[in-house]
Amino acid sequence: MNTMMIPLLLLTLGNPALAEDSPFVLIDTTLPASPKTTPTPVVDRSDAPPAVPLAEQMLSAWHPQDLPSADEWAQVTDAVPALLWLAGHAVLNRDRQRALSALRHFDHPDAKHTLFAKALDSALPELIRLGALDGLRGQHLTPPMCAQLATALQDQSALITKAVHRVTTGQACSK
Repeated sequence: MNTMMIPLLLLTLGNPALAEDSPFVLIDTTLPASPKTTPTPVVDRSDAPPAVPLAEQMLSAWHPQDLPSADEWAQVTDAVPALLWLAGHAVLNRDRQRALSALRHFDHPDAKHTLFAKALDSALPELIRLGALDGLRGQHLTPPMCAQLATALQDQSALITKAVHRVTTGQACSK
């Protein structure tokens, strides 16, 4: 910019009458107020089982295919109580879903009860229910439980219907 234009620019910016005829564009450089952010909920961990931090770390894989195998979960002492706690208390639905899904590696009465209840709870987000249905694939369900799943969830979304089909035609209902 040539030095003669600077006084003209300053004069134009300070005088609205001259600004109309000016070739310069006035740019508002004020920054918008910072966006409002919702604080992360604080979860009371006083009743959390000791294995919860390790289970959280194991469930934090970037890709689902990198989640722990049954053999890796078998090495975690008290994995079932930790996963059950996370299924009910994790902040993110993704973490709840992954905890429920990981329960498929444990044929445990508490896991079966929790998974069955969450799969049938239509008030829960679909992601949570899909995690519960995935977890049920590793449980041994009674014929009435299998029938109840098939009946109660037949009019759900395509993803729920597909997951129910995997449970009711798989190992969980084969007994």
